Amino acid sequence: ACQAHLGEVQRCWAEFSATGANVIGVAHSPVPVLRRYLDSVSWSFKMVTDPERLAYRRLGLERVNWIEYFRPRVLWGYLRILWHGGKVRKPSGEEDLHQLGGDFIFDRSLRLIFAWRSRDPIDRPAPEELLRVLRSLQAKDR
Repeated sequence: ACQAHLGEVQRCWAEFSATGANVIGVAHSPVPVLRRYLDSVSWSFKMVTDPERLAYRRLGLERVNWIEYFRPRVLWGYLRILWHGGKVRKPSGEEDLHQLGGDFIFDRSLRLIFAWRSRDPIDRPAPEELLRVLRSLQAKDR
């Protein structure tokens, strides 16, 4: 679902860019896996990898077990992605499917302003929520 979330951010890229934010996607895939993935997509934002998941632990992102993928909410979320034309990419054997993600916004002094720690594999904030926070930061900077 992270791939779907990154696609949502990409579709709203003009709005994200207008806020002046620096958007960075953080993956935990090994460099060769991330490179193969990035060769198949076109993001307007930077992607970095954290295979040791240091940032994931520092930001309090949890890991889940396989049962989470079979909960009705998660199954329904993946079906909704497919229904809307999205793709669910087959992960490589080197990716940790148990690691949850999140979305974080820091201000210019690197103070954490917004934190969304996913509760399950499809739990991500709507791009509009992220944009609302970014616009409020932009207004404060004026």
